[in-house]
Amino acid sequence: MQITWLESNLWKYFLVQFTNRQHFIPILSVYYLTLPDAHANEIGLYTGIGYIAAMFMQMPSGYIADHYGQKNALIIAKILLILSLIFYLIADNFWIFSLGAICMSLWLNAFATGTTSSFLKGTLEKLGRGKEFRVIASRISGNVSLVSILFIIGLPFLTTIDIRMPLYFWLFIDIIGLLIVLSLTPVHTKIENHERKWLLELIRELRW
Repeated sequence: MQITWLESNLWKYFLVQFTNRQHFIPILSVYYLTLPDAHANEIGLYTGIGYIAAMFMQMPSGYIADHYGQKNALIIAKILLILSLIFYLIADNFWIFSLGAICMSLWLNAFATGTTSSFLKGTLEKLGRGKEFRVIASRISGNVSLVSILFIIGLPFLTTIDIRMPLYFWLFIDIIGLLIVLSLTPVHTKIENHERKWLLELIRELRW
């Protein structure tokens, strides 16, 4: 039964990767400029704020994945994605839009980076197929890209209904993605209590 649950991670991984493709991103800049008093030069500013936040969360996010499990890190990543879309949808000024950028950047550059592929590798190793990781990861990534082409082409047409419609649509997709992540079978063994170090203790050790 455990093997069957682990095997289900493979097709779920495909869906997780697909829901990770935020195809509405090219529309964000255009959408931002529809907000009151928005200026084009602020686009780079909110993007930069997001990347700075992600830079400071690189180590803490790895700490969470190592100490509390990769599945929990993936759950946090999906919640951050959903929060980013909510902030974008309710935004009526630069700062709320920036909160959306921070959440999205934390997802992409901190919690999701490396964790999804590491989860797949752990699944394959437990199934005794660790040597197939590169082949299977490439195949899944290629299939996700093929499916994504349809959404890349189709999403902009939703803007004829409402400029925010692609975001509403992908919010629905991200909620499905969160449910899929919640159903994953954990494969990463958490670090035992006697091996754990508090985050601040780890930062002190690595500060130099």
